[in-house]
Amino acid sequence: MVTYKRGSIWYYDFMIRRRRYRGAIPEARTRAQAERVETRKREEVYNGRYGAETRQPMTLRAFVEEKYLPIARETTRYFSANAGYETRVICEEFGARPLAEISEFEISKWLISLKPDYAGTTINHFIKRLNVIFNRAIAAGHVEAGKNPMTDISKVEEIPLRKQRLSPEREAAILEACAALGFDYVAQAVIILLDTGMRPTELFKMRREQVWLNRGVIEPISYKRGRRNQRGQPKKRAVPLTERARAEFERLLAQAEGEQIYPYGDIKKSWESARELAAKETNDPELAGFWLRWCRDEAENRWREAGMHPLDIAYLMGHSSPKTTMIYNNPRLENLLSQMSAANVVASLSQTEKGNLIRLPVNG
Repeated sequence: MVTYKRGSIWYYDFMIRRRRYRGAIPEARTRAQAERVETRKREEVYNGRYGAETRQPMTLRAFVEEKYLPIARETTRYFSANAGYETRVICEEFGARPLAEISEFEISKWLISLKPDYAGTTINHFIKRLNVIFNRAIAAGHVEAGKNPMTDISKVEEIPLRKQRLSPEREAAILEACAALGFDYVAQAVIILLDTGMRPTELFKMRREQVWLNRGVIEPISYKRGRRNQRGQPKKRAVPLTERARAEFERLLAQAEGEQIYPYGDIKKSWESARELAAKETNDPELAGFWLRWCRDEAENRWREAGMHPLDIAYLMGHSSPKTTMIYNNPRLENLLSQMSAANVVASLSQTEKGNLIRLPVNG
């Protein structure tokens, strides 16, 4: 009899009439128990009723739907955008394949084919999700211990996107594109995000009780939880409204039918159509790659360039420290150049000329 142990799981492996029969025995705790199961499997082969799990091995799609997703739905934050999407793409490629037959070479080849269409960060999410699926399949006995095909697959390099600035001309082009396409709700989102520095999710989930038009203030709720407040309540902050942001909130409140004031939970497709049209109309191909969430970055940069205090900017952004706010800093090169040139002009002046620059007028 051929039985062996890998990790904490026993396996059987034998051949009859040049056909190989093997499988896991997750219930066995000793060699004697494993050998009894192996003997029973041999009898089933001789009697023509070998176990259905060998004739029909567990496919990746069946394991994901029956074993993995029920747990992931309860334990994964933002399930549809994370585990739900990633497992759907994985099942489209490997869903019909038995778990034990998927090789490292096949997975590596598939990951390489994703590079033209997916960022490195997203591909690494697929790698992480596949690794978790195979580890749970091993624990359940559907894949032999030590045969995880993800063991030697390394993460790909993550090249961060270069954030862009939204100049007044670009902003006007996007708003005109929204008007041409009939996407008033997209234009509303752009104006509000630029004037308040909110995250898109904070706007999409905002409710009536968070808007105080009589005070000219909104109270965004941060749904991005860090380690410090993972178990606590979401963070709130008060943000004053500019004139045009207040006008947009008045329109949203007038149009809202329920407690949630923004009509959609996501505007990804509409936003992509609007920015692509704006990029085409202005002959600015880089604008087609501008992300909606970069409106928050643009708001921080506009406030900083207007001379607002870093602590005040951190408060409006909902950051506990100005160090976090510095991540959003993306100064315009032309502004830096003008300041550098001005510094060189001052350095070239004589001491008397420098003194005249800073001399204060004296009242007679």
